[in-house]
Amino acid sequence: MTNDNTHSDPEGQSTENRSTPTSRRSFMKATGVSAGVLAFGTSMAAAQSDLPTVSTELADDVIDVGETTTATIVLENTPEDEIGSVVEIDVDTDVAKLTDIEVGEYVPNQLEDNYLEEIEETGGASVRVQSWEPGEPIADADYEMMTVTLEGEAEGATEIELVDFLLTDSEGEINEANYEAPTLTVGDDDTGGEPPAMPTGLEVVSENETSIELAWSPVSDAVEYAVSVDGEQEKTTTATATTVHGLESETTYEIGVSAVDEDGNASDPATVEAMTVPGSEPETPTVTVELADAAIDPNETTTVELGLTEAPNGLAGFNFNTSVDTDVATIVDAELGETFSDALFTTVEVSDETAVIEAVKEIEPDSPEATDLDLGTVEIEGVDDGETVIDVTEPEAETRRTVDIDGTPVAPDIESATLTVGDGEPEPQPPSVPEDLTVVEVDETSVEVAWSTDPNAVEYVVYRDGQHETTTTATSATITGLEPDTAYVIGVSAVGETDEETDTVTVDVTTDEDDETDPEPDPDPEYPEWDPDELYQEGDRVSWDGENWEANWTNQGEEPEYDEWGAWEPVDGEIPLEPGEIHAEIDPSTTSAEVGERIEFTAVDTTSQGNWIESLEWDFDDGTTASGWWNAHSYDSSGEYTVTLTAADQRGRETTHEVTISVS
Repeated sequence: MTNDNTHSDPEGQSTENRSTPTSRRSFMKATGVSAGVLAFGTSMAAAQSDLPTVSTELADDVIDVGETTTATIVLENTPEDEIGSVVEIDVDTDVAKLTDIEVGEYVPNQLEDNYLEEIEETGGASVRVQSWEPGEPIADADYEMMTVTLEGEAEGATEIELVDFLLTDSEGEINEANYEAPTLTVGDDDTGGEPPAMPTGLEVVSENETSIELAWSPVSDAVEYAVSVDGEQEKTTTATATTVHGLESETTYEIGVSAVDEDGNASDPATVEAMTVPGSEPETPTVTVELADAAIDPNETTTVELGLTEAPNGLAGFNFNTSVDTDVATIVDAELGETFSDALFTTVEVSDETAVIEAVKEIEPDSPEATDLDLGTVEIEGVDDGETVIDVTEPEAETRRTVDIDGTPVAPDIESATLTVGDGEPEPQPPSVPEDLTVVEVDETSVEVAWSTDPNAVEYVVYRDGQHETTTTATSATITGLEPDTAYVIGVSAVGETDEETDTVTVDVTTDEDDETDPEPDPDPEYPEWDPDELYQEGDRVSWDGENWEANWTNQGEEPEYDEWGAWEPVDGEIPLEPGEIHAEIDPSTTSAEVGERIEFTAVDTTSQGNWIESLEWDFDDGTTASGWWNAHSYDSSGEYTVTLTAADQRGRETTHEVTISVS
């Protein structure tokens, strides 16, 4: 076999860089060629003793990973009229690789850089070196071709293989050579090794009449666990929990669990004694659903073993469907259990979502096969983060259900299992730039804007002229404190679960012009104007700043003003609230719910000092109202609902607070 890589000699001649697979020695042995002779292509007939010999001497035949050694390749017993040769060696780069080369006396030194490039191109797997002496035979029958440096990559063993040989003399080409491939060992290649540690924490989780459930702590270097009953191996599992079935009722058993590593070394068993419960009426058989791995990553696979605990009345056949949520995992394969390999009729059908396994075979009630039946195995591959229930069901048609030997439906109980892929939580989706940003209302000092909701947004950030104004979970906001007749740019961005903020959508708006300043109110002629020099008694009334006031106690020089605890209070009006003051706010258990989902609403007291709430009224925006500090409500249809809480204080002053609930 050849490839396109070539090396040129000093006079422009070239030799093809033959690439020979490492299986050639095996092929040579299979076709009867002597193991001491390596032949390439068509060769001239020659006795083995007359052939040249290629010898490879390792400075060290055992090194550690990361250490280096050298291998020197020497040609021996070459013809007196030899004028050149080609030697190519190969190593297993999973174990070691070639890293450097020093050529011998009869190899043109100017090609040494070419050989280094060749080693780099092959990834340290091989190098092909040629000796060449123009016009004159090579003087020595024994001479060194090259010395290569090898570096250990991973524990194992690799032969230094001779994969190509060519020698040219006066009579033509010789393509055969005697060769014994030496072996380089990297690290400890002994697969015996120490067994893993004995499992700890072995405990009985539950017992019933015919089975015992166990669990134990994982062992770091174990690839599986061997479970024994009274010293006899019962099963193996890769999980750290299992159930032993087919036991006698009211019987004591010694259950053992050994850890087994990848080389098959097993620890001493951890043991525990357990006793099955006394017998009673025959229990309903159970279809067991046992996951090899309860958690995998996307693109990893695991298996689900389906079993039937017993068939007390025998079995004529069964039919089960296994399904998964294809957003989380898919089914890639399925096969029937060994018990049903000789069944009269079988069905195995696999799709991404469902695996159907069915078999028709008579199993007698008292036969060994009637206990702990292996129904089959389903292979599942992870798709995306999340959880899926391994749902095992029987078909609805009575004629295709699990039936006993008399044809009566068995109707077994069916276990459930949940497979977690990744961290079990779907990857949160980023929100989109808010849409439909519109101006709802504008006056001299404020602007109200609204926008469409985004299910992937947890909050929205509102900007005024590029500066942060407020953050809200609602889909509307009012910006206050603006100047009359002034242009503003209002922007809104969405923030997702991972705090990722979208670009900002903007809208231009100009506040209204300021109305003419109201004239100074005329004093009410009914009461005298307040005089700072007058001494007023409790109950005296005056007119001041367009308002009528009544004295709360004897005072002088106390100007009437809106003060909760002041000397004066309005006669006809009420003490107004501070701008933005709210008596109570809504604290919902969620703002995004499903139809019919119960949502809890709590009123949070935010009144100022000296005030208190007298009443709380709720409007849930679906025709339903309520009162009180706490209410629970659910919606019968999807949509956007604005929940309003109206709170009144002891002075009768009312405030409202709103929260938008998205129902899907």
